[in-house]
Amino acid sequence: DEYVGELVVETDGRSVFMLSENVYVSENDVRQVQLAKAAICAGILTLLNEADIDCSDIKSIILAGGFGSQINADSARKIGLFPTNMTAEVLFAGNTAGMGAVALLCSKDARERADKIAKESKYIELSTSSFFMDSYIEQMGF
Repeated sequence: DEYVGELVVETDGRSVFMLSENVYVSENDVRQVQLAKAAICAGILTLLNEADIDCSDIKSIILAGGFGSQINADSARKIGLFPTNMTAEVLFAGNTAGMGAVALLCSKDARERADKIAKESKYIELSTSSFFMDSYIEQMGF
């Protein structure tokens, strides 16, 4: 590895930004974050549009899962993970998949609630939604 600058290193024929001795961010890493955050934000906007709900109607955003619990809410807002006009409080639920599975196995009430939610839910195919595609392109910037 050849140092190009104080924080920029040439590795495998490409420049990367060093975060620590063994951790770096490449141009491809930034691009992947850009694509993911645009898809998440466009997905939120599409679901709100389908439900005829405004961003201001949302009071809280609940992030679940191992990944969700590691997100910094302020940083997520800054990069555009959430729609810019969505000011909802961000709450962290942690890794809830295991708890949900246990609840469904052990509780008749939980199974009944899950069945009711499933029956009331509507499937939205984002890949064929022109609203999603337009929103996705709009959300590409940082």
